[in-house]
Amino acid sequence: MKKATLILSSLAFLLASGCGSSDGSDEPAIHIVSPDDDASYRAGEGIIYAIHVDNFSLAVPLNLRSALRHAGEEHSTTDMDMSSTETNPEAREGHYHIYLDDHAGADSHVTAWTEEGVFELPLEIEPGHHSLRFELRDNEHIIVGTPESEASVHFMVVE
Repeated sequence: MKKATLILSSLAFLLASGCGSSDGSDEPAIHIVSPDDDASYRAGEGIIYAIHVDNFSLAVPLNLRSALRHAGEEHSTTDMDMSSTETNPEAREGHYHIYLDDHAGADSHVTAWTEEGVFELPLEIEPGHHSLRFELRDNEHIIVGTPESEASVHFMVVE
């Protein structure tokens, strides 16, 4: 009886401590921890962000792995088709892209694989309402495409 109680307690602890996603799904998910919605920034300012992923391991994209090992050597990502609408909902490892406002695919974006970072706002950004969209990608830059594999935060740019 004690052994069964111990096993059930351990299982409950694992479930409560973040094993799997917060909604009980086993699909990859990304959550924005910070900043809060509707924060205010100035053009050129860095937005410090933190994210959390469920059922997904963050890793350096395959096309950048050798470049990082050979720092200082020129490398290109022009062979990657990031405008593709193909999805890979089975992906469990990769990185994420951060898009400003309605940018998507091969549009200007930041590629990242850490849970914290800084998104630098362009100097020429107009005052007003804006958003950052975080989108999980597999190691080949293909969109994961599950319902929770994308998250947005809204903010204001002030003068």
